[in-house]
Amino acid sequence: ARGTGRDGGVRFDLRSTTGSPVTVDIFGQSKGRRITGEKLVRRFEGRKSGFTWNGRDRAGRRVSNGFYFARLRTKMPNGQVDTVRLTLGRSDGRFGPRRAFFKRDSCTTLAKFKLSRPVFGGRGTRALGIAYRLNQAARVEVTVTNRFARVVRRFSARQVAAGRTQRLTLPARGLKRGDYRVKLSVTREGRSKTTTLTSARL
Repeated sequence: ARGTGRDGGVRFDLRSTTGSPVTVDIFGQSKGRRITGEKLVRRFEGRKSGFTWNGRDRAGRRVSNGFYFARLRTKMPNGQVDTVRLTLGRSDGRFGPRRAFFKRDSCTTLAKFKLSRPVFGGRGTRALGIAYRLNQAARVEVTVTNRFARVVRRFSARQVAAGRTQRLTLPARGLKRGDYRVKLSVTREGRSKTTTLTSARL
């Protein structure tokens, strides 16, 4: 997804490998420094090719500056639903892509990894939720860094069982505004892989 410039729209270039239609839901997450939660602002169903969202909600009103995400869903041949989430930021009336806060489900060792939202903190000083689940048991370490790559929180490495969702919390209090990267490192059979997600402290 990419912003279309001054007209305040977003272009979605869809490439479904199965040919199944795609449903695109767009959710608002914040207005200024106020976190709104998952508020559905627009839905597009049955899409099989690229299209442009004009940046207006279901009532035809231009959406405000803040953070949003688009959820793309399509049915796979095995009947399961494949879901992708794309983070969007709107500033000065223009949309632009932001770093991911949600990892696509996988059949690798790290099955699921997500942050509660692409923003945290704000007027209510909301904490950031971190959740992950493994397909195979492995050793996991989670590290949080600020925009200067400085470590602000390190969750101790530990052995984690497969099939159970693990939840962590990053308090917003004491953290300055800006992007924070949550790095999850999985080590199994001597091999390590790190996946990074990002959320902005408002």
